Amino acid sequence: MKKSLIALFLLLWVFSRVQAQEKNAAGTFPGRYQGGIEVGYLYQDNKDNAPSTADTSPTLTVFNGYRFHRLFSLGATLGLDFYNQVLVTPIALGLRGTLLNTRVSPFYSLDAGYGTTFLSDESDQRENKGGWMFNPALGLRVASGNNTAFAFSLGYKLQRATTKEPLLWNRNSFITEEHSFKRLSARIGFMF
Repeated sequence: MKKSLIALFLLLWVFSRVQAQEKNAAGTFPGRYQGGIEVGYLYQDNKDNAPSTADTSPTLTVFNGYRFHRLFSLGATLGLDFYNQVLVTPIALGLRGTLLNTRVSPFYSLDAGYGTTFLSDESDQRENKGGWMFNPALGLRVASGNNTAFAFSLGYKLQRATTKEPLLWNRNSFITEEHSFKRLSARIGFMF
């Protein structure tokens, strides 16, 4: 048993040394897993001061993908967007890329998919339904060593959703509202 553990440890150590030699100048490894987590706010210009809409909404996004090249990573994103009317959980195809091969570099992200409402708080009378989502962003990535980096990004998020609830005076009639959330996204995160 001891010999197996020592052999496994040596194999892992050799593999990590080989990977360490393949680092590029920005401290990233080409051709391997890339992940990221970002938190921030979605800002809306509420010109009409409508009471049913919030000016800011918290957001969380998690990216898991594969880095083919520093300019192109492909993966999936999962998130939480806390709008005033509904909690939307977007599930999307995500693209990421770092533009320069330096420690501090601009980067891009593009997420497109569908926002579900399965985590949204629904009463017996209210029904929430998700819709399509699109979220391009540009940002700044600061490498901190060991294939990790801090990220700051600004983008635009379009999320569709529908809410359906009965009228107060007639429970057999419903009001259906189609929401098209158009928000500026500001996020800070961690890439690995």
